[in-house]
Amino acid sequence: MALGGDNSESLERAKGLIMGARTNYVLGLRSLFPAAYYLHYACSTLYDNFRLLTGLGSTMVDELRRIEERDAIVIFSFYPYSVVSSQVAEFSKERRASVIAITDSVVSPIARGATEVVLMSNSSPSMFPSILPAMACAEALAALLVASQQEQGLSQVEDLRAQLSRFNVFLNY
Repeated sequence: MALGGDNSESLERAKGLIMGARTNYVLGLRSLFPAAYYLHYACSTLYDNFRLLTGLGSTMVDELRRIEERDAIVIFSFYPYSVVSSQVAEFSKERRASVIAITDSVVSPIARGATEVVLMSNSSPSMFPSILPAMACAEALAALLVASQQEQGLSQVEDLRAQLSRFNVFLNY
């Protein structure tokens, strides 16, 4: 369960679903929030149709109000599975949105009935499961989306760099 092999095909199919969607929602709760945030942040630099689901102030239901058949949702969920992630996956399926499950098992609650499943092992010798596989998957998916834009994508990345430079966001050495 790495980024090569079957997962490279799954990531390509996920990229196609995302590129064809009217709106793309991204969800990762608890320890998986950084992976969702990264995917949203990276893709939002090039695309206007990404929404990060946070549930801030118990608004998850409100954030999902407009999800429909023309949309896609990327959900990161590893064992122990979040109840809310499972509910969001079920609701999204009911609304006929494409569900892209990034998870650790084919029997994960979000994998059942998902449009596309990317399997990543998160086992770790430490007390906590590793979030690194989810982060690697988010980064790989973002890179595929940027690369699919070819020259336009590179131009937008350069525009972003120029804007960051203009506002002196980073230290210059």
